[in-house]
Amino acid sequence: MEFQHKPTTEVITLNEEKEELQIHDHYNWRLPLLRVFFICLALTGLLGLYDLIRGYAFQVYDGVEIVLGLAAIPLLIYSLTQKTARTKIPLGDIRKIKKKSSLGVSRVQIYLTNGKVRDIFKSMSKQDLDFLNEISRLVTSEMRAGEQAPTAS
Repeated sequence: MEFQHKPTTEVITLNEEKEELQIHDHYNWRLPLLRVFFICLALTGLLGLYDLIRGYAFQVYDGVEIVLGLAAIPLLIYSLTQKTARTKIPLGDIRKIKKKSSLGVSRVQIYLTNGKVRDIFKSMSKQDLDFLNEISRLVTSEMRAGEQAPTAS
C-alpha cells in the first residue's frame, strides 16, 4: 500500500509489513488506571448506600459519595464495552476515523470493526491528520467495494 502522506510525529506510525497502525500515546496504561478509579468510586458509593440503608448517620459527604459512586457504574460499563487501548491496530480492523472536539479538547477517534473506539488525545500535525484521513478513505472504499461485490450463487 502506498500513501501520499506519511506521519511526521511519533504519535502514530505505520508498519507496512504487517499493515497495522501503531499508536504511541501511553493510553494503554491510562485507560486501565481510569477503570480502577471507576471501580473504587463505585465501591465507595455502594458502601455508602449500604450504610444509608443500615441506618448509620447521614452526612452531606455521604450523599456526594453515593452520587459519584452510582454515576461511576455506567461510566465503568461504557469504558469496558466501548473503549480500547490497543496500540497496534491492523488496517483491516479500522471501520472509520473521525476528529472530534468538545469542551476545548480535540481528539481523534478510530472506530474498530469490533464496535470499540480507540481515542488519541495527543496533538498531531496536519500531515498526521491527512495520513489518518487517507487511511479512513482507503478503509471506507474497501468496505464499499466489499458490499457491492456480487455474490456467487
